Amino acid sequence: MYAFCVTDYFPWLRWITDFNGHERIIRNALRKARKHQDPLIDERIQQWKDGVKTKIDDLLDVFIKLKYPQLTADHIKA
Repeated sequence: MYAFCVTDYFPWLRWITDFNGHERIIRNALRKARKHQDPLIDERIQQWKDGVKTKIDDLLDVFIKLKYPQLTADHIKA
């Protein structure tokens, strides 16, 4: 972590220098995590829109109810 990597400056070398497949493993793990997180975020946003949820319980609720700057669902998921 936090080490110099030539692919930071030349992204086209990314697949050539991924010797141990760590980047592929991380990309797959992120894809799987997002597959489970994104529907939960969409469901919570819909609850706020429908008026089912009215109390801020966690950080996700804070992000949803933030007025300035107003965040979109894509911003929250990122």
